[in-house]
Amino acid sequence: MSDKPEIEIVEQTKEAKKTSSKKRWLIFGGVLLLILLLLAWFLLASSTTLDGVKRFFRYLGKDDAQYGSLQFETYGTCSHALTDGRFAVATQSGATLYAEDGSALCRVQGSFVNPAMKSTGELLLVYDIGGTRLVLLNSEGKTLLDTTVTDAIYDAELSTEGYISVLYAGEDCRAHLAVLTESGNTTYLRSSKTHYLSTCAVSPDGNLAAATTLGQKDIQFVSTIQLYQTNQEEIAAEIPLGAQMVYDLRFLDGSTLCAVGEQNIAFFETGGTCIGEYTVDDGVLAGYCFDGDGFVTLLYDLYEAGGGSRLVTLDKHGGEIATAVFDGSASHLSACGDYVAVLTEQKLLIYNRKLSLQNSTDNSGYLAAYVRADGTAMCVSSGEAELYIP
Repeated sequence: MSDKPEIEIVEQTKEAKKTSSKKRWLIFGGVLLLILLLLAWFLLASSTTLDGVKRFFRYLGKDDAQYGSLQFETYGTCSHALTDGRFAVATQSGATLYAEDGSALCRVQGSFVNPAMKSTGELLLVYDIGGTRLVLLNSEGKTLLDTTVTDAIYDAELSTEGYISVLYAGEDCRAHLAVLTESGNTTYLRSSKTHYLSTCAVSPDGNLAAATTLGQKDIQFVSTIQLYQTNQEEIAAEIPLGAQMVYDLRFLDGSTLCAVGEQNIAFFETGGTCIGEYTVDDGVLAGYCFDGDGFVTLLYDLYEAGGGSRLVTLDKHGGEIATAVFDGSASHLSACGDYVAVLTEQKLLIYNRKLSLQNSTDNSGYLAAYVRADGTAMCVSSGEAELYIP
């Protein structure tokens, strides 16, 4: 009789050990699964590592030879752009926005002297350099604004929140600078009677605007950035850029302005303080792009230093993220999301922001290549475009 309780105790102990062991394995498996899920989420959201997998499932079953292919008229001057991954083309006879599969979403009718386009996120601005018309579309093809200014447009810029800065001629002044909302309301208008204005920019929320002026000091022409608060008449700050031509201005965010000049790339706080500058001694600036997610892309021709080209990515403060050198010269540069695309005479090269080569293909007569956020690219030739899916 005395042995019976001892046998029961041993059996209960063994069962408890088995249960405890199962729980530990279940907990371990759950933690491991959570780690794997977090790793997958990080790679999907913050890296290009798994983009090939995403592209495989996204384009599975779609005919690569036909899907995303389109044809368009090339009447006179022709301009291309992407908005939210959708291809747009503007010619002197109008503009067309296409869906990803190549079908037309909308057409803008009318003539343009010299059509140009700017895109930010899901918005597309079509404007007429030397003409007077501005058209704002969203990526679904809806016309948000179709308006004109009183004289020839010199430059225009579009912010991520839909504000438009436009620089245009005036009879009683050297130039007008206006800031418009996406509904066409003018929130700021400035006339320059003493300075020539060449480029303009507007902050995402429309509270700040900027323009470059061209003046003369002694016997040299000098460039200056003028910063304006759109709720005040006075100039908020003036930033000297020296004796160089300024190609472009862009607000990288609400507090950072980037100026691309022939001698250097400079970064400023909106108070006018320089926070970074990038200069090279062995190359000539051949291209630049602001459309990467949080970085600026530069392309330098190295023909004076032995040939080839250098690609550079910079952060919002002018710090170098990465640099890469490749053979030959580039005919087109684009950036989107975490990707950069360079088109040479022989190849289309697609890099990530750290300039690690992700994919490449032969150049089959392409004139331009616009990389998209998923690592695909719209490759444009004369009168047609096709979607390259790595």
